[in-house]
Amino acid sequence: MPAGTPLVADVNQAWSEAECIRHLPALRDLGVSLIEQPIAAGQTAASARIAARSEVPVMMDESVSTLAEAARESAAATGSVLSLKLCKHGSAHTLKRVAGIAAAQGVQLYGGCLLESSIGAAGHLQAFATLPRLEWGTEQFGPKILVEDLVTEGLRYADFQVHLPQGPGLGITPNPEVIDKYARKE
Repeated sequence: MPAGTPLVADVNQAWSEAECIRHLPALRDLGVSLIEQPIAAGQTAASARIAARSEVPVMMDESVSTLAEAARESAAATGSVLSLKLCKHGSAHTLKRVAGIAAAQGVQLYGGCLLESSIGAAGHLQAFATLPRLEWGTEQFGPKILVEDLVTEGLRYADFQVHLPQGPGLGITPNPEVIDKYARKE
């Protein structure tokens, strides 16, 4: 891994508040630069205590899907970073509104993914490109781990960056033969 590469630990809601207090210093000592959703969504007060105590930034993910959750969790300072995802927020419009609510509270933004094909990744990239800032970048690596992508020409990755597709629509062209190959036949 190149020097300076950020290391993110996604605890994925697996720890209790006590486990966070016990394990967060070890993650700091390992050089982890961001800790994602260490405890279960809905534990606002506990999440705020953890975020206040952690020397490593804590990222909200599963705890923020709706506009109301964005307002509540950001105001309570349950994390200093928010992971944005089209599927989680339901639309590009709602994603932008959630991002605006969080940013107004001083929360930094991160472009999350759910391991989509180039179709989903291109949708994310187009939505993220409309935001004034995305301090923690994005991780659209889903297409890189697929056996076969669903587009005629994949996204362009170079120098540890993914490039915004420039064609019409999402900037990609779906491959109907590959989509048909993987479609459920009932």
